[in-house]
Amino acid sequence: MDNKDIYDKFNEIDFDISEFEEIPMDEVEKQRLKKSLKEKLADIDNYESHDSIDLTEVNKEKSKEEKIQLNQEKNGKMQRYMKKYKVAAVVAILALLIGMSPLGKEVIAQIAEKLIFTPSQGIIKQQADKELYMLEEPVRINIDDSSALVKSITNDGENIYVEMWFNQDAEAEGIGDQREIINNLKLKTSDGNMYNVGLTSFASGGYAGFTFQQGEGLITDFKLHYKDKDVGEFNLKKVDFKNSYDEIGGNAIDKEVLLGATSYYEEGERYFKIWSNIDYQQCEDYTISLDAIGKVEVRDEEGTLLSIENANDGTGRAFKILDPYKGKLDIKIKDIDINYVLKEGGKLAIKIPKKGETSEINEDLKLKGLQDSIKAASITNKGGEYTIHFDFSNNYDESRTIFMVRENFRTGGAMGDMENQQGEVYLDNEDLSITERFLRKIYIDVNNILVHQEGNWQFIVE
Repeated sequence: MDNKDIYDKFNEIDFDISEFEEIPMDEVEKQRLKKSLKEKLADIDNYESHDSIDLTEVNKEKSKEEKIQLNQEKNGKMQRYMKKYKVAAVVAILALLIGMSPLGKEVIAQIAEKLIFTPSQGIIKQQADKELYMLEEPVRINIDDSSALVKSITNDGENIYVEMWFNQDAEAEGIGDQREIINNLKLKTSDGNMYNVGLTSFASGGYAGFTFQQGEGLITDFKLHYKDKDVGEFNLKKVDFKNSYDEIGGNAIDKEVLLGATSYYEEGERYFKIWSNIDYQQCEDYTISLDAIGKVEVRDEEGTLLSIENANDGTGRAFKILDPYKGKLDIKIKDIDINYVLKEGGKLAIKIPKKGETSEINEDLKLKGLQDSIKAASITNKGGEYTIHFDFSNNYDESRTIFMVRENFRTGGAMGDMENQQGEVYLDNEDLSITERFLRKIYIDVNNILVHQEGNWQFIVE
């Protein structure tokens, strides 16, 4: 990812920087910040979300033979969802770069000393040696007849970061209405001092993120003030950091993947959020992250199956307990999807066949760092729309199956057929470079691999 890619991503966000001033930064600091942003934006750019969970009372698992299809057409529903996710994720990165970052896979003995779980971010770790103050539980507020859930507030000693989700009515009114509300919010301290909103960001789905610059003195007790009245009162508590996954919540390891969960409450309702040790892990040959969670089964201490539903918080990892139960949760997960972004993908030059024809390819692609194998089988030209067919049948592990591949940084679509162990990548003329159109060859670089991993993760969450 070059500098232009970074700017393109931030162009998707509505920033108001009128309240900020420039600060000096030497070249070393600049390069470190750019490197960190590039790595994390690359992870987000390759995150694809798909529905592989059926959370009815009996938790019937979708057939593994069912085709899993993702359509990334430019005007399609999936791309609109992904843009919303990416914008929100970029906002989270901005906040985390100040003092925290998503926790990657590390040997427990090597985990940074300071870890914490939050409902909005999951597990995070503090990079700098400083104290944090956070909102313990989300708070519902009403602003100008719009209901919003203040889900996260963090004070790192310099800035106060707020994440808020408006309800569906506010979403229908549009981002412009949310912007008007946020830009008129102020932070009001106990001694009557007022602070204006600084950096802001908005995304479809009701998301709003914004900051206040703290100034002198630590602010932990304050009110949000809108126009001529107070709309919410907040108290931030000093964070009690933990030293290991075991202190964060129940967890289990299988297939070299650790899965765990933490229970929490929002507005009196019980939830739990699943986390992993493979989130945003930077390896020598690739970046790995947990893409999706399959069937989730939850039982009480007597072994009775509990009803749950997806919390729809944009992560796919938070679930709501529908039964009135406050005891220990016995959580079982049988399958997950893992996302690999390869630093060196499988490259191949494919000659474009004539209109209406299919040409055989039958070329194996090397995936550096992975034992998994894929084969480019054939290409079909449907009048300027090209389908590249892949064969995933050569698995080295029966519990592990590639179900989708795609080329990073190129628009188009992808589909996976788990039953027949094959997939397709869809491109059209607009997706091809000038060189590819002129030479009538597609220079594909398969560097985004999605793997379905079966296993047995079972653990107790209090």
